[in-house]
This record gives sequence, C-alpha cells and structure tokens, in this order.
Amino acid sequence: MKKEYDFSKAKRVDPKRVYTSAKVMISLRLDPKVTSALRDEAEALGIGYQTLISSILEKHVSPEITSIEERIFNRIMERFEEAGVITKQNKPKTKKKKSA
Repeated sequence: MKKEYDFSKAKRVDPKRVYTSAKVMISLRLDPKVTSALRDEAEALGIGYQTLISSILEKHVSPEITSIEERIFNRIMERFEEAGVITKQNKPKTKKKKSA
C-alpha cells in the first residue's frame, strides 16, 4: 500500500447514480422444493432464478408490477390446458336456456 495517493485527476460522482442499480446481498433458507420449482420456472421463462425471486417479491411490495407474475400465471394456465384440466379461466362458455 502506498503512503500517498494522487487524487488530482479524480472526478466526483453524483451519489444518486452510485446506488440506483446496487442490489443488497442477503441469505435465505428456502425449502428445496420451492427453490427447485423456482429454478425450473425461471429456466422456462429464460431468466435467472434470482431475478424471478426478486420480481415475485417486488410484486408483493409494489402491486403495480405484474409482468413476471402474469407470465407465470399464463404459463401455468397453458399447462392446465395442455393437461386437459378445466378451470374457470379456460372453461367453455355455454348459453343459458331460457325457461318458458
């Protein structure tokens, strides 16, 4: 380590720019089934599993953010349709008969 450093050519940085994209590193303990399902879903969506987890948590903190959650919901509904499961979302609409 030097005894002195030359800061004559250093530039000041706006503090607002320094922390805008920074993320906080934390440690979580999750059930292996949960992490496996999240990793599988993230892979199917073509994103990282940590990005998926962050998006899900962000959705619950900020309700207006829905894109990832909507994509997951739509993918689950597609899987139900492929399996032939009838849900309220994909149930065929039938006309009600008028009683005489």
